[in-house]
Amino acid sequence: MKFSKTALLLSFVLALVISSCSIFNPDIQVEKRVALFFEVDEIADTLQAGQDTLRVDEFKFSIGQFNLAGNDIELGSSNSIRSFIFGFDKNATQERLVISVGLSIADNATFNRYTMFLRPVAEGSNVIDDDFRSSNGNYSIIVKGVYNGKNFNFRTRTNFTKELFFEDVKVNDDDETIVIIKSVDLKDVFYDENDNLIDPTNSENSSQIIENIESSIALEAFASNLL
Repeated sequence: MKFSKTALLLSFVLALVISSCSIFNPDIQVEKRVALFFEVDEIADTLQAGQDTLRVDEFKFSIGQFNLAGNDIELGSSNSIRSFIFGFDKNATQERLVISVGLSIADNATFNRYTMFLRPVAEGSNVIDDDFRSSNGNYSIIVKGVYNGKNFNFRTRTNFTKELFFEDVKVNDDDETIVIIKSVDLKDVFYDENDNLIDPTNSENSSQIIENIESSIALEAFASNLL
């Protein structure tokens, strides 16, 4: 997994302007931050097995909440923001910033666990991506691409909760940021145990694709002085 600190800094500065979420302990007034990024490996690359080919041009999902926890500390996203979109497409050249938020936590706070609650986009949320919305109920995962020369749009209303552990990350300085990079490898999603491609246009494969997405979500976390 490649990480560009220069690109991260530029995205982070932008996020300071647009972020409106709050994750905090009101008893502590020291400002630190957490930045969530997302990337998809093999995006826009052609996967092949025998005569079958598959290319994913866009991959995105919605979560309703996330928690960040560690030694004697647990923080949760604000209820004022009901949906977060993690998206990556063929135009992306680096990890994409999803959100950057302020923390009020003590020095030397240590984190080692992240929990995400994948849910369909909530009604009344500020998400403007119409791909997730439907009169029959909103979606939680969208995958667009081409399978054997034909366009496909895989959509599901599934929900799951996933807890991810990482090595201890200690936040020391006032201006230090906890950087969390979530990733999905499309090879883990669309190849089966026999290295055959899974056809996303066949509804019978939906449960397997959803299971593979859940199991393939990985995470990298570290602390960095970005500003």
